[in-house]
Amino acid sequence: MIGATVLALSALLFAAALLFSGHGLQATLVPLVADAAGYSRFSIGLLWSAYAAGLMAGSILCGRIIIRVGHIRTFAALTAAVAAIMLLYAFVPSPSVWFGLRFLHGFLIAGVFMTIESWLNDKSTDNLRGLVMSVYSALSLLMISIGQLMINVVPPSDGRVFSLAGFATLIALIPVALTKSSAPPPVTRVEVNLKKLWQSSRVAVIGSAASGLTTSAYWGLGPVFGQGVGMTSAEISLYLSATVIGGALCQWVLGRLSDYIDRRRVAAFAGFGAALCGIAMTLAATRSFELLLLACFFFGAFAFSISSLCIAMASDRADPSDFVAISGGLLFVFSAGSVSGSMVGSVVMDVAGSSALYLYTAVIHGALGVIALVMTFGRPPVPPEEKREFRPVPTTSPEAYAMDPRGEG
Repeated sequence: MIGATVLALSALLFAAALLFSGHGLQATLVPLVADAAGYSRFSIGLLWSAYAAGLMAGSILCGRIIIRVGHIRTFAALTAAVAAIMLLYAFVPSPSVWFGLRFLHGFLIAGVFMTIESWLNDKSTDNLRGLVMSVYSALSLLMISIGQLMINVVPPSDGRVFSLAGFATLIALIPVALTKSSAPPPVTRVEVNLKKLWQSSRVAVIGSAASGLTTSAYWGLGPVFGQGVGMTSAEISLYLSATVIGGALCQWVLGRLSDYIDRRRVAAFAGFGAALCGIAMTLAATRSFELLLLACFFFGAFAFSISSLCIAMASDRADPSDFVAISGGLLFVFSAGSVSGSMVGSVVMDVAGSSALYLYTAVIHGALGVIALVMTFGRPPVPPEEKREFRPVPTTSPEAYAMDPRGEG
């Protein structure tokens, strides 16, 4: 029984690893190619906004597809469609077409994430569920960073690099298509109650919005920032990967700290830390690549921890039965911020230059730090003995939250 569980989990995690590597490559590649093709920065920002809007819509609607045709058929169809879209980027390099492709890409990949996360949740035993979620969260970031480095295999100017992203996505079908596992139960449906969410934790809502505004600027415009300050493709991939690796390795540090002291203070610390690192990245970009990498690592450590800290904050004041709804609501707020963040960042870059991108994120992070710190004086903190243990959670779909043992009664 244990062997079968481990085998099923390893196959699904292997498929997830392949997916995230292709995902990381295309996320880096699209803005680089768009910038080289002469797209305006605002258009490049809109590309990520379209993707984020598709991701938000897919998280709400793709559950119906899974319920209707089952997990295996849904995974196979949507993954193949995502791979096809990756190939179409190279064949139809038109801004208007790419906007539509990015929305479809986000919608479809949301369904893929939901399918695999639902499956992981079903195949995880109660004593393994927390470990599986933590491994999945770290794996997603680490494999995305590997995907970012893959732009060095084929130059971004070579259309075959889109085929590489599509290939990594397509072969993720193999372990899932060959699985003998039975189908999981229906996927989680989340009803967003923003009023209840605000009452649960105002800092969590504000922090999730801030995280969406800033991380979308990183994903959608980070490669353009690199090109704008004169980095080579290899340097761009290294700087982007350093940021993601910092987030993957350091979320636990801030999270465990927040288990013992007021999480709002830790969120304020993360906000101030990310703001200072954003300023350091701006200053180091044209002076020292080594210092830039160091600043990027800590930027990722602070900025990528905020979303999971917000979920932990909100869950401390919620019933276990409400955990998935609370977390799904925060994902909705995060996604709404993501739709706007890259557009605002692109306007800032147009007005103040490419190097201003991380000054924009510094303003958002600094404001979050001030707000979180001020709000610590308004409501008493949750006592440490009443807190639920921090766990890093990926911002992919509500199914990731259904896997979280904090939602168990």
